[in-house]
Amino acid sequence: MQIDFLLKKESDRSGIPMLWWPSVAGGKNGDKHRYVEKQYVQKTQGKGDFVYCLITDTETAMSYASGELKTRKGKEYWLVYKCRKLVSQTLLRGFWINSRASDGPIA
Repeated sequence: MQIDFLLKKESDRSGIPMLWWPSVAGGKNGDKHRYVEKQYVQKTQGKGDFVYCLITDTETAMSYASGELKTRKGKEYWLVYKCRKLVSQTLLRGFWINSRASDGPIA
């Protein structure tokens, strides 16, 4: 079973929104952190540990692939090559909030 499926199942069960980042706000360099602070943290007055949301995004990763190719003369051979591919990731970092050391939720 894939981790994305398990995270989606848990977010549905717990009522935690799972957001597709490019359709929500996009951006880089701390934009996800600022978005969570603005949309969730400022509206929460409770104490304890919080999961505000799960953010899903894609990134380019380097990988290796192999394929069977044919020479011009028809001889088959295998080639392993380096390639880039888009991978999906669900960001948990920064959204498991521990506020025991402070007066309220922190991001």
